[in-house]
Parts: sequence; structure tokens; C-alpha cells
Amino acid sequence: DLQREFLHLSARMEKTILLVTHDVGEAFLLADRVAVMREGTIHQVDAPRRLRDAPATEYVRALLERTQKGKTLSDRGTGT
Repeated sequence: DLQREFLHLSARMEKTILLVTHDVGEAFLLADRVAVMREGTIHQVDAPRRLRDAPATEYVRALLERTQKGKTLSDRGTGT
């Protein structure tokens, strides 16, 4: 319910919102752009689909591979 409310508010307010989460699935659902960080270093900032389809570093690829085991990552723009 909170995630649906967040999407509703962000669309209605038309403001930039910064959300910090360790849940990759939640980031892909709620964000237009996702920053993948490790130990204070940004490895990639991109749209969820681009992160999934073209990881910029081995760390991003491995993180998404681990996250995808057992579930499908989706982004709100495509539902896939």
C-alpha cells in the first residue's frame, strides 16, 4: 500500500524524490533512475531497464543476477 501511495504522490507532485533502499526490487518498481553503489562508489546510474539490460560493471551485473534468483525484476514503465 505504501509503495502504491508513493507512486501516486510522486506522479501528482511532479517533484524529484530521493529514496534510499537496499531492496533492488523496490528501487526498480519505484524509481525512474537507480544508482547502484558499493562502499561509497557509484557503479551505475540509469533507468531500471537499462541497468538490467546493460550493466556497466561486473558488480552491477553480479548484484542483479543475485537479486533475480527466485524473482523477476520489473520497472514501472514496462511491467517487465
